Amino acid sequence: MMTTDVNGYTESQLQIQAMVREFVRKEIAPGAEERDRTSAFDYGLLWRLGELGLQGMVFPEEFGGTNTDSLSFCLAIEEISRVDMSLGLTLWVGVQGAQSMTRGSDEQLDAWRDR
Repeated sequence: MMTTDVNGYTESQLQIQAMVREFVRKEIAPGAEERDRTSAFDYGLLWRLGELGLQGMVFPEEFGGTNTDSLSFCLAIEEISRVDMSLGLTLWVGVQGAQSMTRGSDEQLDAWRDR
């Protein structure tokens, strides 16, 4: 049986949230004020989110994702956006756009898988 906390989050969702929160504290928060003040965007941080697997959370395993539930992805976006809204939004938009590629015809999907 799956256990949940008072918010209804599963243990797995809470673990993802905690992992992202810790990453945000260590990697994103330092320099966030400066990036915001100067309108700079750190693409290296976006790459690091990919290395953590956040960009592939909602994709099926056949496309290199982890097939994680949408709520877990939303919790990750929320944690990132608390400190760096532009990074959280960039992650969300990129993933939403890429998801459309997993909804094509069999021929289109085969071409995508072969990459």
